[in-house]
Amino acid sequence: MLRPIFALLLFVSAYSSCLASTQNTASSQPHKGYISDNLYTYSRSGPGEEFRLITRLKAGEQVQITNNTQNNFTEIIDHNKRHSWVNSKFITTKETFRYQIQQLEQAKKAAETTAQQALSTAKNMHHDLIQKKEMLTTQLQTATVNLQQLNNTLNMNRKVLNDTEQQLHALQGRQHTQMWLQGGLIAGLGLVLGLIIPYLPSPRQRKPKRWMS
Repeated sequence: MLRPIFALLLFVSAYSSCLASTQNTASSQPHKGYISDNLYTYSRSGPGEEFRLITRLKAGEQVQITNNTQNNFTEIIDHNKRHSWVNSKFITTKETFRYQIQQLEQAKKAAETTAQQALSTAKNMHHDLIQKKEMLTTQLQTATVNLQQLNNTLNMNRKVLNDTEQQLHALQGRQHTQMWLQGGLIAGLGLVLGLIIPYLPSPRQRKPKRWMS
């Protein structure tokens, strides 16, 4: 009867230890922190003023807090991934005003870069459009000149055709006139011959020669 209870107690104890260990591990994970806005400070190799200086930290600089605290000093990880200690009164978990300004400046620079790139792209597109416009304008002017030349050629061909038709009509008229004149001449000659022939002497008839028998 006691064995199941004892086994259950061991399970609960092991589970509690595991849960506590997990919580301690989670709480020991570094998280964001910031150096106070008021002034810059120095980080040290250990939790106290007697330890050597490691580096100078700017006011508002972002760091990683490891949650290791001793003698009012907190262990941090700086931007160079170095571990050092800073007086806890110079550490805050809220974004500092200086850090926000830095973020805004970075966002401003990124926006300016994006705007410059967009402006450069727009200028290139504008230049390309101007070149295409000039090319199309030249092509249009060339086409207009060619069209004018074709119209002039067409008008000349029409004029030549009109002149040819007029000459053809005139030639046909002269041919008709000549035909009428020739017909009239022939008719007049026939009439004259018809009037003259009856008055012409008829030829004498020759007597046949008698052959002597």
